[in-house]
Amino acid sequence: MAANRVDVLDEVVVVTGYARHAVEEQVRVAVTKLEKAHVQLHAQGEALQTQSNIIYRVEQALREAMSAQDSRKVIEEVLQIVASREQASSL
Repeated sequence: MAANRVDVLDEVVVVTGYARHAVEEQVRVAVTKLEKAHVQLHAQGEALQTQSNIIYRVEQALREAMSAQDSRKVIEEVLQIVASREQASSL
C-alpha cells in the first residue's frame, strides 16, 4: 500500500512539474507580447508627437500670415513644413 502512495506522489510531482512548465511558458509568451506592444505604443506616441508638432507649425505660419497679409510667403512656409515631414518619414 505504501508503494502505491509513493507512486501516486511521484506522478503528482511529475504532473505538477509539467503544469509549472506550461504556466511558465504562457507567462513568457505573454511578456513577449507585452514588450512588443509597448514598443509599438512608443513608436505610435512618437509619430503622434511629430504630427502634432507639424500641425502646430502650420497653425503658427497661418496666424503669422493672417497678420502680415503675405499669402505667398505663408504657402511657401507651409509647403516647407510638409516637405520636411515627408523627408523625415522616408528615413
